[in-house]
Amino acid sequence: MPSAIEPATETLKPMTTEKQPPTQRQDSSAYEPASPRHRAVWRVERGFTIIEVMIASLVLVVGALALVGLVDAANGATASNKKREAGTNLAREVIENAGTVAHDDVTPSRILPALQSRPGLADSSGAAGYTIARRDTTFTVAVDVCNLDDPHDGLGSHATGSDGVPFCPDSGAGGTADNKPGDYRRAKTTVTWSSEGVTKTVKQSSFVMPPTGSDLPAVTTLIPSPSSPITSPSVENVDFTATTSSIPTGVSWSQDGTETGEASGSGLNWNFTWPIGTVAGGLVDGDYVIGARGRTGGGSYGPAHAITMKLNRSIPGAPRNFVAGRNGSTVDSEWLANRERDIVGYRVYRQQTAPTSGSAQQVNCGTVAVPVYITTSTTCTDAQPLVASSNISFVSATDNTSTGTAISVNRPAGVVANDVMIATVAATIGDPVFTAPAGWTLIQDVRSTGGGQGLRLSSYYRVVPSGAEPSSYSWQMGATGRLSTASITAWRGVDTAAPINVSAQQTGGNTNGATETAPSVTTTAADAMLIRAYGHRGTGGAMTLTTPTGTTRRAGTTNTSSTSSVEAQFSVARPTAGVTGTATSTCSPSCQQWSAHTIALRPAVTLGSDYWVRAVDLDPAGAYREGPSSNVVAAYAVNTAPTAPSGLTASGAADGSNVVNWTTQGTDPDAGDSVAFYRVYRDGARYDRTDVGTATTYTDPRPGTGAHTYHLKAVDTRLAESPASSTVTAIQP
Repeated sequence: MPSAIEPATETLKPMTTEKQPPTQRQDSSAYEPASPRHRAVWRVERGFTIIEVMIASLVLVVGALALVGLVDAANGATASNKKREAGTNLAREVIENAGTVAHDDVTPSRILPALQSRPGLADSSGAAGYTIARRDTTFTVAVDVCNLDDPHDGLGSHATGSDGVPFCPDSGAGGTADNKPGDYRRAKTTVTWSSEGVTKTVKQSSFVMPPTGSDLPAVTTLIPSPSSPITSPSVENVDFTATTSSIPTGVSWSQDGTETGEASGSGLNWNFTWPIGTVAGGLVDGDYVIGARGRTGGGSYGPAHAITMKLNRSIPGAPRNFVAGRNGSTVDSEWLANRERDIVGYRVYRQQTAPTSGSAQQVNCGTVAVPVYITTSTTCTDAQPLVASSNISFVSATDNTSTGTAISVNRPAGVVANDVMIATVAATIGDPVFTAPAGWTLIQDVRSTGGGQGLRLSSYYRVVPSGAEPSSYSWQMGATGRLSTASITAWRGVDTAAPINVSAQQTGGNTNGATETAPSVTTTAADAMLIRAYGHRGTGGAMTLTTPTGTTRRAGTTNTSSTSSVEAQFSVARPTAGVTGTATSTCSPSCQQWSAHTIALRPAVTLGSDYWVRAVDLDPAGAYREGPSSNVVAAYAVNTAPTAPSGLTASGAADGSNVVNWTTQGTDPDAGDSVAFYRVYRDGARYDRTDVGTATTYTDPRPGTGAHTYHLKAVDTRLAESPASSTVTAIQP
């Protein structure tokens, strides 16, 4: 049966504006007049003017309303799309049934009663107009019928006949060449609904062939057993009985428009079985359109008859490949969508695990002002995550100078087991090579040269072990005496497993100058402690270093001789992760070559929280129903990014796809962590992802013609992303 789908149209209705009630009752006691004594105080105090307060309040309200509007618009778009999907399916069901109505009933007065007698198409209101309720939405259905005059056999009179069926406007002006101008009829359905005060419309149409001696067999009824909805998990098959208007040679049946099998039977009665299987191995829950159509011996098919079958047999399955990680002050998570068709959303949960265990809580995936506890997305940003305050604190510091072949620095006072010490050693004269004492690990080492002297600056860390600790630590500098300075700072609350979050170095080289700059780094851990270490060489006098803006001086000293050296450590806390920027210190007097280090200490993880997600559908009674939990991720755990995959190759396949392969997978160094998936970047932009972290191939199914570049990044279960892989190119002819 020929058919045509007309584009959806929308008719806007004016939206009404309702006065919203106040969201918060104000306490009148806050506005009681002040006592004379208080008024006297106010006269001598300065504050913000009422205009400044009003302007600030207006800016805050405008920003908050804009954010609320964005969230509301996103939720409205999702709801609107679901309604449009339901409206489109209903229009298709109506028009497919219209094609199976007896030709004599395809008239303006008889088409609606004929359709309303079909299963699932009954009038749901009982009042004037034809309405059908689907997915908590009431749809208004209108069906127009008209005759079409095929110009291939000439045009005839287009006057409305005794059956009351007018000619379609696109049949033209008519003529006298055809005495039977009504070659076939067209039924057009218009389904309308309201979404947020706006009228939405979808239209579909179908041709209805007139009866002839060789009339094609039409399926007039299609009855399932058991009927929809199917809620029992034990049901493995649904049996269908189809009745045809005339005797066909055979009847084919379809699922979601795809021809699936042949019915058995004879005469006007035919049967087929729809195997839905078990929940685990068969079809997933959701809506399916099952149709049947008869055919002649010549292979011509009659109009199809279709009905919607709903499967709702069990709770949804656990979402796959859940990942979550702390990103500065937020916790982000994402997962793969469930296969079930009836999922209404997902709930994300968290549970504190350290320092004490807490109860499971639903995560707000929206904003503080507009909470979202069931999200239709497959990503979530925790709007109110658990907050861990900085635990890194300064303990004490020591420093010393030397002109010999070694320099010793006393242990800072008050250090205990699991404290972390940072040592910075600076030396001039020749090219000193430092040998650190046992138990100290090098962080950064850089040498500036010039004037036959130069300056070497090295920084180290040591985690204080349990048991006895030496009273001092000595760095060796070779057989030649050096002009050296050194300092040790001690810190508490540092992650002893991975004390250094990130570090960098910079040197003035051969350039003489009084200003030295500690480089910028990008921290990946919140609540880090940033240490700026400087070393400077001069030509005499007790040189000094100024304290960089926003930092606190912790240690440092000057060694004076015919030449001089100065070294110092400064610190500043970093509550959030991100780019630190540079820090500048000024040296005086007579300053020449310099070197500088930036070191970020990682805080100990004293706060732990597990995250997971569950899928949500509706049970047969329409209540929310959760499935089992996904895998659980310790989102607050210390996290190191995985390595990138390597050995990439790419090629264009004969089926029009591009295929990317790699020989070496990414690896993750953290205990309890692993590569969860690979992000795919096409032509430099984020494009797709693999399902799992064990993948070694990716197929881009629709790249189009021409060349495309691809590279990958490995992503672990805590959402840390590796550096980029090499880039490869695939070409489709």
